[in-house]
Amino acid sequence: MAIQCFYIYRFSVDVPWWDQWAFVDLLQAWSRHEFGQVVNLLWAQHNEHRPIFPRLIMLMLAEFTGWNVRIEIYFGLLLSALLLVVIGLVFRKTVGNSPWLFVPLAWLVFSLGQWENILWGWQITFYLQALATLGALYLLSTRSLRDAILAVLCAIVASFSSIGGLLSWPAGTLCLLGQRADRKRWLLWGLTGTLAIGAYFVGYVPPRHHPSPFAALSQPVETALFFTANIGAPLGGGNLLLSRAMGICLVLLLLVYLCQQLRETRMKSKGLVEAEFLPISMIIVSLLNSAVIAIGRMGFKHLDGAMNSRYITFASVGIAGAYILFARYWVIASTQVPRRVQLFSAFLLSALISIMLVGLAASNIYGLQQGRAIHASRLRAQQVLRTFEMQPDEALTTLFINPMFVRERAKFLREQRLSVFRESQFLLLVRTSGWSGDETWGVWAEGLGSEAVLWTADPADLRLLLEAFPHCVQDQRQSITVTINSRMIAQHTWQDCSPWSAQIFIPSSILQKGQNTLRFSFAYAARPVDVTQGQNGDTRWLSVGFSKMEVEKP
Repeated sequence: MAIQCFYIYRFSVDVPWWDQWAFVDLLQAWSRHEFGQVVNLLWAQHNEHRPIFPRLIMLMLAEFTGWNVRIEIYFGLLLSALLLVVIGLVFRKTVGNSPWLFVPLAWLVFSLGQWENILWGWQITFYLQALATLGALYLLSTRSLRDAILAVLCAIVASFSSIGGLLSWPAGTLCLLGQRADRKRWLLWGLTGTLAIGAYFVGYVPPRHHPSPFAALSQPVETALFFTANIGAPLGGGNLLLSRAMGICLVLLLLVYLCQQLRETRMKSKGLVEAEFLPISMIIVSLLNSAVIAIGRMGFKHLDGAMNSRYITFASVGIAGAYILFARYWVIASTQVPRRVQLFSAFLLSALISIMLVGLAASNIYGLQQGRAIHASRLRAQQVLRTFEMQPDEALTTLFINPMFVRERAKFLREQRLSVFRESQFLLLVRTSGWSGDETWGVWAEGLGSEAVLWTADPADLRLLLEAFPHCVQDQRQSITVTINSRMIAQHTWQDCSPWSAQIFIPSSILQKGQNTLRFSFAYAARPVDVTQGQNGDTRWLSVGFSKMEVEKP
């Protein structure tokens, strides 16, 4: 958990992205006290989902944080921790107290392979579904009517978090069958489940941009491969072949275990023990999720969608169920049965642990790589949003596919001081023209002049921090003149190639609200290919390198 917490701290960025822009309509209705519209928007479909409870959580968090989506991300971490707690309760109920055996489950739950869910606040929808589904199954296993009522509430939360939550009801039915539950609990579960599923599909409209589920049925082989890849995705490290191989290995291990159980059942004339129904229900609900994902997404004809990071949380529940089942078998076999069965149970558990170790190592490495990429792309998106009025439509598509949709809602966010506009006074320095591409140390200015835009909500005295060095050319002295809104604020001439560090005062009297033009003018620009007589093939016209360019309040 500590590693995932640091991962969020290091790579998360406070900027609404993609699906989160649909949530702005709910924020608008809430701010205007249009409570009828709030109810309609809470109930509204989002693709095939009705995420009522995630929307309520996000609305409450936005109210208290000014819609800081990083808080949503940390809330997702809290849901992950609660998911591990519930898995721990299942483990203790099924296997007993064995801390060392429990450790691999913690690795699984906090795997960085779920990078998309971890770094995107909107994905609390999937975390909440997984948590509520598993909570419902655990509460049903206690045989208490009071807990059955709580289980029903959990299943309702799961159902109205994402569409996969509807699978809580058949999975819970399996638990009740295993217990030979009394009539009251059957009636409560069956009646509520029927009403919840019926209510879900009142006014339901299949998403127009989604393919028909029958597309998957017309491609049974590809759909089966998609299904197995999705099962193995938590251990696939972002690789389709490895995900598929891991999925096949997991299915084979389960089949081997099932065959052994059937054999022992015939020999001893006994059925499944009640404690086994709980992890089996976890496996079944996870497999059903994978099947629904395969049928729903196969029509997009992208097989790599099977290992999509956002689906890993669901598949991980099934792997956790298999692990608990094998661990229980090993613990019981090590004390009560012949040595042959002891060895067999040890083989099953060690094989699964080995697969998990290899797969989780690959997934964590892949998650780190993706975290860096996500951080860089979201920082760019954050900068685009802050300056949305001066950005072309193409730039706004980094936030959402429809730039006009973003522009309209960004105005509301700025008016209400939400998201990146929360601060009453914010500063932003954006390079615009006359610059080369970013390098590890900073950026080169190209040509005899470069410009940047200094954006300030409320003009105040500022300080420009610069660290710069010249592109040295023999017998020439480079100089720099810094102006803002055509008013000179600094000038410097280099005597050699040493870096120049400066703290330049910018008085509020020369600033205007909103956009201010910062310009750097240079004495010369030269091509490295000419300066080095062809030894350096760089053909850019370079003038000054900037390793630091920041604005702060004194």
